[in-house]
Order: sequence, then C-alpha cells, then structure tokens
Amino acid sequence: MDLGIKYTTTFENVTIDLAYYISSEGSWRGSSRDSARYSYDVVRWNLAVNPDGTVDFDAPTNGFRESHQLNARAWIPSVSLSYFHETANIPWLDSVTPYVEYSSIMKRAAGFNDSALFILGAAWARGGWYIYTDFAYSNGNYFVGDDGR
Repeated sequence: MDLGIKYTTTFENVTIDLAYYISSEGSWRGSSRDSARYSYDVVRWNLAVNPDGTVDFDAPTNGFRESHQLNARAWIPSVSLSYFHETANIPWLDSVTPYVEYSSIMKRAAGFNDSALFILGAAWARGGWYIYTDFAYSNGNYFVGDDGR
C-alpha cells in the first residue's frame, strides 16, 4: 500500500482523481537479493561523502527481479481518460472500459534522460474476472522494452 493522499470528485459522468504519494509501499523482502516484487521500488539507499566534500548518491530500484539505477528527484505528470461501458447485448461480457493514459518522468539530475509512457488499452470484465489488453509505447521504460537510456 502506498502512503499518500487522494482526492476524488465527480462532475456529472466524469470522475476526477488527484493524488500525491509520499513514498513507496514499504521495504518488503522478496526471494532475491534485490527484493523481487511486482512493482518498482527503491531497494537500497547508498550515500557516500567523498574526501573532497562531494556527495555520491545511489538509489537502485527493483522490480520483476531486476535492479536499475533511479534518479531520486523527478516530476511525474500524468493523465488518464477512461469510459465504462456495460455490454448488455454481449452475453459473455459484462463491461468494457477503454482507456488512454500518458505519463512522463522529468528527471532533475544530470546524466538521466526524461522518459514518457503512452498506453491505449481496454479492460474486459465478466463476473470477477478482468482481462487487460494494452498497446504501450515508451522512450525509456524497462518493462515496456526500452533500455531506459
């Protein structure tokens, strides 16, 4: 569970969610040395003060049994639009929710490139089951397939 604050309001048929999360959901231990999990989180904080007074800061992240370098300071604007549609005329499907999402990670430190993620998809529902189909494009996302550089 992520720690933060969320505000939700509805105007007619439009729901708006605004949220700010203070930190990750915690320091959990996985089966790997880098804390395997189905999310990306900081797994170690490394801070070193050099003899010349400069500071080296390192915050490796982990997700899906892999670890990566992470810029500790960034601004992450995002937008998501979806539409819930009941499918009364399709007996094997209760609803479909098409959605489009965009987010960007604007990094503050030198040596890190900004990245963006665009997703066009749908959630197909029947009973308590959901199937998600996504088309995802990114210019810096390890999970989607780019090397993050």
